Amino acid sequence: ADLTGVDMASATIQGADLSGASLKGARLSGANLFGADLKGAKLSEAQIGDANLQGADLRGAAIRDVDFSRANTFAAEFDQALFQAPVAELAVAAQAPQ
Repeated sequence: ADLTGVDMASATIQGADLSGASLKGARLSGANLFGADLKGAKLSEAQIGDANLQGADLRGAAIRDVDFSRANTFAAEFDQALFQAPVAELAVAAQAPQ
């Protein structure tokens, strides 16, 4: 799916199947992507700060120029994800949210 530049800031899209989607420049700040399937997604220049990616599957995703500041990535899967510089900090939660 081509979701280039889509604005889903603060949206609740938990469990969504976004596998292979092009999310270039997408606004996902504050979105609830709990358990979302983002396998193989293209996330270049996406805005993901403050998003809930807990349990999301990002295996094989292409992640370029993405800022994960304050995002909850607890139990998210990043195996074989391709991170391309510069990538801002990847804030990995130390424990599950209360």
